[in-house]
This record gives sequence, structure tokens and C-alpha cells, in this order.
Amino acid sequence: MFTIAFKYILKRLLVTFFIVSPIIILMTWIVMSVKYISLIVSDDLSFGMFLKLVLCVSPGVCGIILPICFLISSIIAVYTLQNDKELVVFMASGANPNLLLSPILLLGICVTAIVLLINTVGAPSAYKTFENLKEKLQTRISTNFLSTQAFTTIGNSVIYVGSRNANALHNIFISYISERRNSNTIIARHGAVVAKDKHIYIKLLHGYRQELDKNNEAVATLSFDELTYDITDLVTQFYEKSSKVKFKTQTELMRDYKTSNDAQQKMNYLSEFHSRLTIPFVSIINALIVGLLLLSPQARGRGRNRAIVAFLCGTACYAGIMILINGNTKILYNYVTICALSVFLYISFLKYRN
Repeated sequence: MFTIAFKYILKRLLVTFFIVSPIIILMTWIVMSVKYISLIVSDDLSFGMFLKLVLCVSPGVCGIILPICFLISSIIAVYTLQNDKELVVFMASGANPNLLLSPILLLGICVTAIVLLINTVGAPSAYKTFENLKEKLQTRISTNFLSTQAFTTIGNSVIYVGSRNANALHNIFISYISERRNSNTIIARHGAVVAKDKHIYIKLLHGYRQELDKNNEAVATLSFDELTYDITDLVTQFYEKSSKVKFKTQTELMRDYKTSNDAQQKMNYLSEFHSRLTIPFVSIINALIVGLLLLSPQARGRGRNRAIVAFLCGTACYAGIMILINGNTKILYNYVTICALSVFLYISFLKYRN
């Protein structure tokens, strides 16, 4: 069924793809990791938790960079075949450009299927795990960010803790600016950091609360046996929250699209749903670009220049499609554009194959 030329080219493509892809993914993974290194240094984050956080965002990134990995590996493989004169031998033996294009298209279809699976199943599940880990991390960090014998400034609040034992706090001083722009002071002998229902509180025991006016004169002083001070926003504002749309499955996106009353939110759900289905097909477009620019007869003898042009055209098409999908609200137009571009590239290839 498959000719020797088909099997040989496919083998070269696969070898190059499995060499290039891990290198690019690893480089991207290292760049991504820099974002979370500060958590290890400042918040005593364990290396295991660090790896879990980075690995959970990796599927979403792989879904974006795999088409580029395929483009680069295909260009390298075909350019090597050209440089070694192997394509000339295949053509001289009677193989036509269509036969040479088919292994590239086959690998492009396989990459498309992999990216489609990642975008619709793997990435949403990983993002959900990421959010759960981050919530646990924020809760744990909230018990560590209050240093003893030091004033900790967060937003409009200044918190001082005399001493502590795990979550238990002693000799606590809190000064903050209220919504009315009045200064408030809370002093308590004992307290504790409590996490409940995705909120983080400082539970204060046996203390005083004093409110000052704009002239720093006491307006009221109240004693209390127990007072709860919510620090959730103060803690979570330092940790970027990933888009909630990203960790919804395809079924959840369509369900929320049908039930949401917010027009903008409905469009976000619909765009995310269809973008996961359309972006993977960039790999097929890249395969056609490689075929058109590197396999057609007029490309022989100009492999290096054509390889550079193919890379630039592939990345430009990818960027253009990403912009189109993210910026255009007419979903059908996106599908038509991608199909039309694929047909145009294939017709151009057929025109110049001989």
C-alpha cells in the first residue's frame, strides 16, 4: 500500500519531529518555570509542588506550540532530503510531488488529532487541577506570609505579629484604611489563621478595635472577645488567576453558553469552544505550506531560501489564524477562512507540482 519513498520520508519526518518537539517543549517549559521560581524562594514552596504547578499548565502550552514544532521539524526533514539529493532520486525514479507530500500531510493530520485531543480534553482537565493546587497553595502560603516581629504591608493593610506557632498568632496589630477612608486599628492578644470556604481569615481573640477619623482622632473604641478579619483578597491578589473559561470542558462551555444571560460571556464561551476545534488544523496548513514551497520542482536548488520562507509563512499563518479566532465573533467565518486557505494552498501545490 505504501511505497518505499513514502515510508522513508515518513520515517525521517517522525525522527525529526520526535527530536525537535521535546527540545522546543523543554525550552518553553523552562521559560514557564521562571514564573513560579519566586514561589520556591519567597514562599518555601516544595520542588514537588513546583513541578505539579508547571506540569498542569504544560498541556495547554503544548496545544499551542506543537503545530510550530511540526512546522520546524517538517522543514528540517525536507531540507535535509533536498540537501542530500534524496528528493531528486525519488523524483527521477518516477515519484511525483503528490506522493512526497502525502507523508507530510499524514503526520500533519496526526498532529492535528493530538492537538485536538489536548485542547478539548487534556488542557481543561489540567487547568482544573492547576486551580485546585493553586487554591491549596494560597491557603498554605497565607499561614507563612505573616512574619513575626515585622510589619507586613499588603494593600491598605499593615499587619504585625509578635509571635506565632504554626497557625496560632500572638500579640497581633492590624492597621487598615476602610472604604470610608478612615483609619482603623485592631489589637488582639491571640489569634489564628483560618481557611474556610475558599476564604482566608485571621480570627482574633480578646482585643480592641479603634476607628480614627481623617484627623487621626479616635471616633470609637470597642472591645471584643472574637473578631474575624478577612485577608482573602490581600493574599490572592498576588497570584494571577487563570481564565475560568480555560478549565471548562467542551460540554460545560456549551452548557454555560446556553444558560448564561451575559452576552459577552456567552460569546467568550462560544469562541473558546470553537477555537479549540479550529486551531489544531494549523498543522495541516503548515504541511501544505511545506509542500508548496519545498517539494514543488521550482524549489529545487533553493532549499535554504525556501526553508526560511516556509518557516516565515507558517508562523505568519499561525499568528494570523490565532488573531482571527480571538478577534472575530463570526464563528462560521473562521471555519470558512481556514478551509479556503487549505484549499488554496493545495490547488497552488497542484499547479506547480510539475
